Amino acid sequence: MAVDYFTAEDIVAGYGQATFDPSPSLKVIAGVRVERTEASGQGFYTEFDSSGRGADGQANTGTIIDLGTVTKSYTDWFPGLQLRWEPRDDLVIRASATRGLQRPNFTDRANRLRVQFDAEDPTDRDLVAGNPDLEPLTADSFDLSAAWYPSSDSSLQVAAFYKRIDNFFIDFSGDGSDLDLLGLRIPDGIDTDFASIDTVINGDEAEVVGVELSATQAFTFLPGLLSGLFVQANATLSS
Repeated sequence: MAVDYFTAEDIVAGYGQATFDPSPSLKVIAGVRVERTEASGQGFYTEFDSSGRGADGQANTGTIIDLGTVTKSYTDWFPGLQLRWEPRDDLVIRASATRGLQRPNFTDRANRLRVQFDAEDPTDRDLVAGNPDLEPLTADSFDLSAAWYPSSDSSLQVAAFYKRIDNFFIDFSGDGSDLDLLGLRIPDGIDTDFASIDTVINGDEAEVVGVELSATQAFTFLPGLLSGLFVQANATLSS
């Protein structure tokens, strides 16, 4: 029962895309995706010691409470724009702006609360909680790159990127004093004096910015099997 829970997720999505060629050297791809998500979860509050016994030391006398079903619905739009410009034969410039989403996994958003207490001291209680109110992570990404091909066997590229991430996921560990800050749904009549709490919560906002450098050289000028060799180097600096 401590690990028994049910989660469901239904997603309906649609997508539209258009490609434009304003000039022979410029290609533009624009699109948008819309997703409607219906999520639900049902589980239990359980309280046992590590051997599955209740506070009286007897088997099958712990606390089990049906937490009911929690539902969550949301609609998200994901626009995207990509450009490819080739001002000359040996130079390609690319740019993009996209939006993406990552949903919380089923285990993290499960509607369940598991309390385990010390068999020698039933007041020493640890809570491990799912969080059915988790919001999905969203990320807006912007990329700009330039690739130079000095020959058919070599290339040099530099790229800059920026990401803004909202509602990122945090594995939270704290003591019982943090309960009021977490918004967890504790059943009525349950003692909320926990020694520790482990759950997953949403963070606020994060940013990632960086530059990537790469180079490739193929040794097609070498004889025989050696002509299939190539080297590639890559470095990324990010904050």
